[in-house]
Amino acid sequence: MLPKLAGQLGAAWGQLVADNADLVNPAIWLRYADTVARHNGYALTGQLNSGVAWMVAAAHDIAGTRR
Repeated sequence: MLPKLAGQLGAAWGQLVADNADLVNPAIWLRYADTVARHNGYALTGQLNSGVAWMVAAAHDIAGTRR
C-alpha cells in the first residue's frame, strides 16, 4: 500500500511541476503583461455603455420593476 501511495504522490508532484512550468517562462509573462491595457478601450468605443444598459435592464426585469 505504501509503495502505491508513494507512486501516486510522485506522479501528482510531477504533474504539478509540469502544469506550472510556464510560470517561470518570461515569454508567457510578457504575453499577459498588457492584458489590462488591451481591454481598457471598451469605455472609449462605447461598448461599455450598451453592456451597462443591458445589465441594468436585466436587473430591473429580475426585480420585477419597470422604469
